[in-house]
Amino acid sequence: MAKFVLGALVTNIAGSVGGTTLRRVPNGFSMYNKPKGTSTSRLLSNARLPEIGKIFQRWALLSDAERAGWNAQALLITFPDKFGNAKNLTGRQLFSKANIQLLPTGNSVNDSTSFSNEYPEFILTTYTFDVSIPAFQVTVEAPIGVGQVLISVEISNKQIYQPTFKSRKVIWVGDIESPDANIQFPLPLLAQYPYVSDGMWIAVYVQSINSFGMLSPYQYIIAEIQG
Repeated sequence: MAKFVLGALVTNIAGSVGGTTLRRVPNGFSMYNKPKGTSTSRLLSNARLPEIGKIFQRWALLSDAERAGWNAQALLITFPDKFGNAKNLTGRQLFSKANIQLLPTGNSVNDSTSFSNEYPEFILTTYTFDVSIPAFQVTVEAPIGVGQVLISVEISNKQIYQPTFKSRKVIWVGDIESPDANIQFPLPLLAQYPYVSDGMWIAVYVQSINSFGMLSPYQYIIAEIQG
């Protein structure tokens, strides 16, 4: 990987040219060879792909009024692009984004009426990670009890010093209650990581999500598993 500094003529760059990918990093920009990608067998094992395909197909099944509503709503909100600049999506892209992000919750949305990109506010407070009971739970404080939280985890034999924010499987969806809620997920965690034992380390990542699939930034807890 090579780092480089942009000059007066080119002030920002991201994307791929041939087999070379250019991207922003905390200290500037980097350039590296583009990976060949995920194997076909792994893609076919992704249970979400058929569901995502159905979401794309659903756009054509919406009424003219519903599509017009998404198109109008898309003009009112923006999302950061690869350069960090605020950009509008198309109505179809906003509809797809909302429903794809809702997949872990089992919910979906066709009507954009009352659309909001405001996610439920919450604070992570206490937690218990004990494999002997077993008990894996976090307490979520929320001033307004509307919405849900998505739980994903990282397990390691070595101490986890800092979070790694990347796409992970959501193992549990918990309801937010006011003023606080105890979100318990021992069974789904042990189903996903049956080898977990005391002395290992866990990072729990939590995002809140509203009824239109809009997600909060991650909050997290890193701790050693007891047993």
